[in-house]
Amino acid sequence: MSPPNPGYYQFGPFRLHVFEGGKVGRLTRLDNGEEEHIPVTQRPFEFLLALVQLRQKTDKKWSSKEFDRGFGKENNVRQLKYELSKRLRYKNGDDYLKDYYIPDAVEFVPRTGESAGTLAKAAGVIIPSVCAVVITLVLEVAARVPLAAMRLTLTQAMDAGAVSGLLQGIIGSILWAVPIGGTISIWLLGFADWPRWNLANPRRRATLIGGASGLLGGAIVTLSLVFGQEPETLAKAGWIQDQTRLTAFTVTGLGYSELVNGLALGGAVGFCAARVLLSSHWGIIVATHSKIAGVAELPRALRSSLIQALKQSHVLLLMMAIAASLVDGVVSVFFARRAHLRIIGEALCIGAGGLGMVSGLLFGLFLVRTGVRIHGRD
Repeated sequence: MSPPNPGYYQFGPFRLHVFEGGKVGRLTRLDNGEEEHIPVTQRPFEFLLALVQLRQKTDKKWSSKEFDRGFGKENNVRQLKYELSKRLRYKNGDDYLKDYYIPDAVEFVPRTGESAGTLAKAAGVIIPSVCAVVITLVLEVAARVPLAAMRLTLTQAMDAGAVSGLLQGIIGSILWAVPIGGTISIWLLGFADWPRWNLANPRRRATLIGGASGLLGGAIVTLSLVFGQEPETLAKAGWIQDQTRLTAFTVTGLGYSELVNGLALGGAVGFCAARVLLSSHWGIIVATHSKIAGVAELPRALRSSLIQALKQSHVLLLMMAIAASLVDGVVSVFFARRAHLRIIGEALCIGAGGLGMVSGLLFGLFLVRTGVRIHGRD
């Protein structure tokens, strides 16, 4: 059972916020007229939502067996109840949730204003996407400029230097971050149920969603490189021969490089973002910075997002290392080209941008502060 409109369930001092279609929101406790955020992970939240909805329909107590079908074996239900009981406590320490029963009557308060819901949806996608673009731009430019000065990026002409790296870093950051960041934001916030096939692991879903959007981003970057630059510039970069653009795919093979990089980048960004959002650290971050007293609190939230992204940097490095090895192998074996250091340098630049993308998505999702819906189970 899901509420017909977004709103919250009120029971005792607690509010269980849900969003359109019953999507997971957040748990708060009223304290002196203010709502205090209570961090809770995905499964306990869904369990509490089921309890609240059942309590709304009946005044009787029930056994945990009534939840076996939806939440697994009885031991799993007991574990979920235990996790919730640690959070649903009065100030005197008494457990509010006893014997799988909520003592107070439950009232559902709908959220009114369809236009506000539409604006919230738009903000939920735009804000994380913009944050992803900005932080990606900063980190990728910081990595690309010095490498371009040493002629160690794959997309620059060999007679170009740091200025070329700066321009390509700015353009590339936008072309990468918009499709990847936008698509992952839509999925993470639950405004789309992609993919349609059934996968139990949400991290795997996020990896597939990110990989598909990264492949799209790689196609956009490739088209802009091959058809947006003069043939002379492409020839100096080693991408084409005989002033023919299609030789990037038939002779040099470099036209496939950004497609492979995009697939690895998007998959890594999706996996890392989902991994952080499903962790207990994310709940701590939201709880710590949930009451923004002023602009001074935003850098702390941004720093926390960057730290969480850095903790996932090994995944990004591994994926980009695999992509670089694959590109180098294909170019060397099938097209007899040698560009080992430039391929590695390009992967490092894109990986730095991916780090910015993860931290930007996390910071943007924090700013939205509407909760995160990740389909599937751990």
